[in-house]
Amino acid sequence: MLSLKLFQRKIIPINVSEIKTHLEPGGTLSKLFDKYEVRESQVDMLCDVAEAINNEKIIIAEAGTGVGKSLAYLIPAFKWVMNINDRIVISTGTINLQHQLIEKRYSTCEKNAQDRQKGSPCKRAGQLCMHEKIS
Repeated sequence: MLSLKLFQRKIIPINVSEIKTHLEPGGTLSKLFDKYEVRESQVDMLCDVAEAINNEKIIIAEAGTGVGKSLAYLIPAFKWVMNINDRIVISTGTINLQHQLIEKRYSTCEKNAQDRQKGSPCKRAGQLCMHEKIS
């Protein structure tokens, strides 16, 4: 009989207070981009996504154009991947969004990560998977 302990991994919750500083005035993104503007709705969504991940809940978030949805879910996703050394899959509705995530947002998150993410985006039929590279 297999022990369930084989399948359990150490869960390190996302520190919401820590990651939201990336989006706040003087945070990492304001240092990366000269014209960066803080968007409260983006910070709120980032906190909601991180809390949902921490509590293993499903979140459905809707926001208009220009809110910064991609970074609001990618930053907590990156932190989760780094914390538990696992992967996370992000499914997109369009190939255009997938390209945007890979070409623009992934590199922003990678620059934003204090502990360098040793991952790579993988494309497959509308899904983006961030995982640790296997040497």
